[in-house]
Amino acid sequence: MKKHLRILYGCDDRFEIVVNTVKVCENYFDSISVLNSGPKEFYTKLRNSVPEKVSVIQLEKFLEIESCKIGRAHV
Repeated sequence: MKKHLRILYGCDDRFEIVVNTVKVCENYFDSISVLNSGPKEFYTKLRNSVPEKVSVIQLEKFLEIESCKIGRAHV
């Protein structure tokens, strides 16, 4: 059975917590995705701070929150 970690990253900008969580968890999950629902500037900061194999997705509109159920919808 595969295990997937999905993190919803918001405007509260808990950058260090998310990056540290990814580092601790990356060997225990088959895939990790971070969905950024905050400003686009957060996307670049996250993308540059997590391993390449971690999917970082930018939520363009808050109404797209359903896309977090899809996983890799906006890679």
